[in-house]
Amino acid sequence: MLTKTQEEYLKTIYILQNEEKKARVTDIAKILNKTKPTVNYAITNLKEAGLVNYKTYGDISLTDMGKKYGKKILEAYDIVYLFLNGILELEPDKAESEAEKIKMAINDETLNKLAKYTHKTLGLYSLECGYDINNEKCRSCVRRTRNKKIEFEEKGDRPHFPHCRGRTLGRPGIKQQRKDRIMNNNLLEVKDLYVNAEGKEILKGMNLKVNKGEIHVIMGPNGSGKSTTANAILNNPSYIKTNGTITFDGEDITNSKTDEIARKGIFMSFQLPEEIPGVSVTNFLKYAKNKVTGKPVKIFEFKNELKKYMEELSMNPSYMERSLNVGFSGGEKKKNEILQLLVLNPKLAILDETDSGLDVDAIKTVSKGIEMFKNKKNAVLIITHNTKILSNLKPDYVHVLVDGKIVKTGDYKLAKEIEENGYSKYKN
Repeated sequence: MLTKTQEEYLKTIYILQNEEKKARVTDIAKILNKTKPTVNYAITNLKEAGLVNYKTYGDISLTDMGKKYGKKILEAYDIVYLFLNGILELEPDKAESEAEKIKMAINDETLNKLAKYTHKTLGLYSLECGYDINNEKCRSCVRRTRNKKIEFEEKGDRPHFPHCRGRTLGRPGIKQQRKDRIMNNNLLEVKDLYVNAEGKEILKGMNLKVNKGEIHVIMGPNGSGKSTTANAILNNPSYIKTNGTITFDGEDITNSKTDEIARKGIFMSFQLPEEIPGVSVTNFLKYAKNKVTGKPVKIFEFKNELKKYMEELSMNPSYMERSLNVGFSGGEKKKNEILQLLVLNPKLAILDETDSGLDVDAIKTVSKGIEMFKNKKNAVLIITHNTKILSNLKPDYVHVLVDGKIVKTGDYKLAKEIEENGYSKYKN
């Protein structure tokens, strides 16, 4: 009997191989949002159970028994997901999480009944078994599930199993839905970006890809283009793009206005936060949240939320009524930026030199705020020239930016190398 965790890994490997993609520890870590050592340990357990062939951090392939179990897990999951999403009309994310729980709790007989009812109700037809719309007949209506042979009627309602990768006419097939859920994870993509500022070319072919659930760090010497990258993404008019594209959540935002980009879900903190006399922290954030969400803000609920976040960030709640950043210390201003991040809850947070000028305790608090914000549906891009803040976070990728281009990408070890040896080896 496989555990829930083992089923999750086996299902992911099975899907990757069905999509003719290589299954590697790095790929699975990205999809499941796990660390590579965690994935390596789990795959080693599957190997010991005789379900996969695997050499440490090499390609992973399923054994015959692994393929058999992987197919069974996927078929059971598909049935429950289709029922929740197609009939009960749960949102895809909710249906996905609930399907994982339910399929573990029902027996084979119940699963078979659920499959027949779901496919009859939704009118699913086969894509791969030769269903002919004109003849209204499938040439392969007998399928196996959980090692039990099930035969469906070909007359009248013509229900089919998802093993045929069936779909409702006019909606995406389950195979495509599953592929979209697992593989379509990109949030930000910068392609071949060239940017000028004050008549000088700063970015010279910048390329960057950030997926949901990831923390990326851009490091580099002064003048390398770190802050220019952030300003270019937000389309600051002082920075002129001469080539390249920026895509966010599947949409080209290269020439979008800054306020439109913010409303789409990109947040940027500043190296030197501005002071705004006469506008309280509460009023500023209430107005900002209203503009981003387009919904009215309930003031009492909002203040309670604000107070909770301020306590988590070790901020005095009385600051809510003070003018924005007026009289704040450097550390308080940076905490206030993280407070804005938590309240506005964007899809992508760009943090430009957030750790600059902070003491050890303040850096820990800021790191805590970033951890509170991060989840599987958003991403964080940290721009820095030192590794202070990284000691309390676990970035997925560290990029070295030199002379307007990313010249090296690695994990946290790369940041440690930079801390010890500097950027000299990466400069021309």
